[in-house]
Amino acid sequence: MNRLATIALAAALLAVGAARAQTPPRYDAVQLPGRAASVDAKGAVLFAVETTSGELKPGWYRRHANGGIERLEGLEPTDWLSAPNPAGTIVGTRPIGPLCASTNGWVKDGKLYCHNHAFVWRNGKLRDLGTLDGLHTTLVAVNSAEVAIGVFSHNSSDGSQCGPDWGDQSVMEGLIYQGGQLSRKQLPGAVCVDFSDINDAGDIIGQVSDGREWHGVLLRDGGVTRLDNFSPTAINNSGEIVGVMKDGSGPAIYRRGSSERISGAVKGSWADDINDAGTVVGAAKFKTDGPLTAFVSHQGRAVDLNALVDWKKTQFVNGKPPVLNWAFRIAPRGEILVRAEGKQNTTYLLIPKPDGIAAAVRPGAVFVYSVGRGGPDAMAVGSGNAESTLVYRLTKADAQGLRFDFSLAAAVPLKGTQTVAAADAQSAQTVRTARAKGDISQLGALALPRVSDDVYAQLKAGKPSFLTFDGEGPGAIAPDGGEDVPLSLNDRPVKVRALRARGADGCRVWIADDRAFPMLLRHNCGAVAFTATGVYDPARVAQDLLARLEATATAATGTILFAFNSAALQTESLPILDAIAARIKQQPSLRLIVEGHTDSIGSASANEALSLSRAKAVQAYLAHKAGVDPGRIVAKGLGASQPVADNRTPEGRAANRRCVLRMTAGLKLTKH
Repeated sequence: MNRLATIALAAALLAVGAARAQTPPRYDAVQLPGRAASVDAKGAVLFAVETTSGELKPGWYRRHANGGIERLEGLEPTDWLSAPNPAGTIVGTRPIGPLCASTNGWVKDGKLYCHNHAFVWRNGKLRDLGTLDGLHTTLVAVNSAEVAIGVFSHNSSDGSQCGPDWGDQSVMEGLIYQGGQLSRKQLPGAVCVDFSDINDAGDIIGQVSDGREWHGVLLRDGGVTRLDNFSPTAINNSGEIVGVMKDGSGPAIYRRGSSERISGAVKGSWADDINDAGTVVGAAKFKTDGPLTAFVSHQGRAVDLNALVDWKKTQFVNGKPPVLNWAFRIAPRGEILVRAEGKQNTTYLLIPKPDGIAAAVRPGAVFVYSVGRGGPDAMAVGSGNAESTLVYRLTKADAQGLRFDFSLAAAVPLKGTQTVAAADAQSAQTVRTARAKGDISQLGALALPRVSDDVYAQLKAGKPSFLTFDGEGPGAIAPDGGEDVPLSLNDRPVKVRALRARGADGCRVWIADDRAFPMLLRHNCGAVAFTATGVYDPARVAQDLLARLEATATAATGTILFAFNSAALQTESLPILDAIAARIKQQPSLRLIVEGHTDSIGSASANEALSLSRAKAVQAYLAHKAGVDPGRIVAKGLGASQPVADNRTPEGRAANRRCVLRMTAGLKLTKH
């Protein structure tokens, strides 16, 4: 394939957002100090320590995403826990009796010496729900509406049992906890019912036995659907069910009335969990005679997690990285809990690494720059150097090239369009910036968000190149090493590896070390200096924002953009606000506080007034779009009083210019 065809293909891939989809994410690994049960929407892990380990005494703990650890009072290390719901409620099972520590100590001499008691734990308080006069009660999952499901076991009154090989004449019924009460749920024709998961819509999955064989079952909207040849294990909030084919052929996803195999995994594999993004984890064999390996699904195919983890040498065992053989939980954000081979209680938390810039680049992608006076001797943007905001939005990406709309939020605003031909994306040495209205397209030139493949390749190889901005310097540029540059990527702060180049006059250029999209991150060459502060895909940001609101009732975003020194909303922000408005419309009980925050440039009184007017603009737009009473949305302006980043840098000031959304009532958001 020639180079022109290569760039054309790359542009076509961008058009369908394939840059992110081509490869699965890579992961960092954190070893947990005990037996882990779950990882929640905020990346916090619940784990049990059964013997004193360092400063950790036996008990259950929560490891927060920042690494902090807190003890969960009232829980015993022998308890078995579900994942917490968004409000922090946990359900589980506690063994009660003198022989519970024994692997075969449930019954001795015809007497029961160990019961399972279901319980509910919330805010440090545990409520023991007992056994309902049976043998065991077990709760395994709880949803956002505080409805929990599980299993009730008791002696059979007629000698029936769950299967011909059980031999203990005990049966199981479904167990539901709702409104503070336990109730039994038996299904017509069933001898045994085993519930395994529930989603926020109240859909329940499990298995049912008629005394001879088991089959999967789905309870939805009062009806019961039999899932033949499919054993379900987990259900997400989109109603997708994951499990294993009953014929043993491998893991599968059940959706829209039929099951679909996860390819790559052969007989003897199974799936354990699925998140709302549809990503599946479990244990897979990739060859019939091969070992079981922890897997994650990607584009419908099982991928060996061992090939995706970037281990540190300090984590090696006998000079080799740990071998992961079972992935059993995946969080909404993609964190995965896995077990290591040969060490039953050694659990690792796998944390997805931040996406590269190319992952955010698809039609609709937004690029935000702070703009000031350029030149090698110019003051830093915003430090006595007037600062404005330039926004590029990618509107087309195909085999012919790229097209951007741009808007400059400055004292003299500009709006226009710029087209980049595929050939120029390959080899152009001139970058055109937004310094004129209308169509500023020019053959042989690029739009600001990127440099050409040739310029990137030359610098990456350590060779000199040539680059100008609007026909002005620097001209010849030479490689000058690299560094990590701060950037907000899809509304999350990351460090992007950059190639650095220096012009003959000492000015510098920073280019993302990303072959798929070599974004121009910074430059101070020519009359105008640019600093990239954010890149985001509005659809993804809206999804993540709603997920964070659901998980914590609070979410901050720097993607709500305004005109220069004004409360006028920029069009690039509207898709995100539209998604929030749609959710408000769906939830009549929801109340929202919108906080406006600014950077520290300007007086405190001016910033407070500006932040309030911007919060009111968001309030008005949401109320109008959702068609609700504006009184359901409260606007507050806090100015520069609560910075979250350094106001001395353009990136820090961009992070401080933000909106914070807080839900104050009606917290029952369904997952997005």
